[in-house]
Amino acid sequence: MGVNFVIPPKFDEKKICIGEMCKICKGEECCARCGCCYSPEDFHVFTYPCSREDRVKYLKAFLKRGYTSIELKWMLDRQDAAFDTMHYYSDIRKMKVVKEKLLRGDGILYLRTRNIGKGIVDVVHPDAIRDTGCRLQGPNGCKLTYRKRPKGGRMVVPKIHILDTCTCLYSEFQAAMDWFPYQDILFEVYEYFYKLEISD
Repeated sequence: MGVNFVIPPKFDEKKICIGEMCKICKGEECCARCGCCYSPEDFHVFTYPCSREDRVKYLKAFLKRGYTSIELKWMLDRQDAAFDTMHYYSDIRKMKVVKEKLLRGDGILYLRTRNIGKGIVDVVHPDAIRDTGCRLQGPNGCKLTYRKRPKGGRMVVPKIHILDTCTCLYSEFQAAMDWFPYQDILFEVYEYFYKLEISD
């Protein structure tokens, strides 16, 4: 599995990425803006040898818990990303992702914690507003324990000074690239939930 950044020797993510500033900031720089990204490494079905069927089954069950979304990373040089542009949709939220476009990298499906007011399938943003905040953010921070947070949440380096900005060592782009080898699996999961949400 590819790694998109080099972790320095003796890197202690718990020591570096958790700080008192998080309690002061209350996630205004991260959680209040958007949920964090999962890496395939966050799931045992991707870190250990498992069948494709087991991976699909596990992800469906995981997403049914209600705090994770399937997102689409648009590639900047692809105007329509991985969407079906051959059909007209009266409701833009019904726009469908095409598997062939995913496999050639026009867009990449990945997983992130679910934002407030968003569905499990969160690939279209008609209002161009994504900053609704993570639904797992509570008054005392993330509702997940540190070990259960997605890699994007564990790899946030808090600002040192109130005027600084926080730094995430695991970006949306890096997450999408890590999920790229599993597009056929994510597409099957996406299609399952797409049909459920459109029929509601």
